[in-house]
Amino acid sequence: MDKLLVFNFNNNDIRTIEINDEIWWIASDICKILGYSNTTKTLEKLDDDERSNFKLGRQGNANIINESGLYTLILKSEKKEAIPFRKWITHNVLPSLRKTGSYSINQTPKELELKEKEIQLKTAEFLNNMADGILIPEYKQILNAHATKVLTGDFLLPLPAAGEVTYSATEIGKMLGISANMVGRLTKKHNLRTEEYGKVFYDKSKYSSKEVETFRYYIKVIDILKNIVSALSA
Repeated sequence: MDKLLVFNFNNNDIRTIEINDEIWWIASDICKILGYSNTTKTLEKLDDDERSNFKLGRQGNANIINESGLYTLILKSEKKEAIPFRKWITHNVLPSLRKTGSYSINQTPKELELKEKEIQLKTAEFLNNMADGILIPEYKQILNAHATKVLTGDFLLPLPAAGEVTYSATEIGKMLGISANMVGRLTKKHNLRTEEYGKVFYDKSKYSSKEVETFRYYIKVIDILKNIVSALSA
């Protein structure tokens, strides 16, 4: 293959180039699909042998990634398009490359099937590893259940049942006319941050893209705090 071969995924061009019988992908195209805003910074997550640079004629130099780098970025992506994109790569793009380029020498249908299985195993392993690092039982249960679905197509482990409605400190504060900080101080003082009165969740931090643990309260806490606030105001 001596020129770019362009594929289209959901109206987005995905450009590939063959170098020494190996397919490389234009990194910016892949990052756009998978929701990575900074291509250069994203590629720092890859090993040196998974990334490179290639001159695209008048278009100048472009960052490129090989198949191993491609799968790494897919597995780490949080965008919902990652799974259908992976299936599109293994079911459509790679078989097409087999038919049109010398890449076909090394990619038989059986090898493509094994590659798909390998991706599924890596995805399941990734989900289970995430679950191992989480203390919240419901989140751990969700990740483990999705790991079984990746491997078998079905949830072999149950998802957690829908629970009681919960409220944040900010929401409760607005109901009672006090600040979220006051809600936090009162619930801590009166021992209302237990499993009886709510549960821990992960929420986006206000100050960064990281997720942080936060306690959300059951509705019973609202009446308790209302009485406490009334007593303080008396």
